[in-house]
Amino acid sequence: MAEIDEEVIRIVASVAKVDSASVRLETRLAEDLMIKSIGRIELAARIDAQFGTQTSNFEIRRPKTVQDLVGLVAGKL
Repeated sequence: MAEIDEEVIRIVASVAKVDSASVRLETRLAEDLMIKSIGRIELAARIDAQFGTQTSNFEIRRPKTVQDLVGLVAGKL
């Protein structure tokens, strides 16, 4: 699971254009990183490319934190 955490954090940081060291599992996607609708679509695309998953536009709107996003990815693997 730690490997999934690290990779999701790296992807989130890249989309948010912040240093991955500043992203924690409890970091909120919208409030802390300002990842809104277009950013979430980019997030889904990068996650799907990295993990070989398929995430719908509806699913990617649900996670509130990085931890929630990790859970979404882990549930698809």
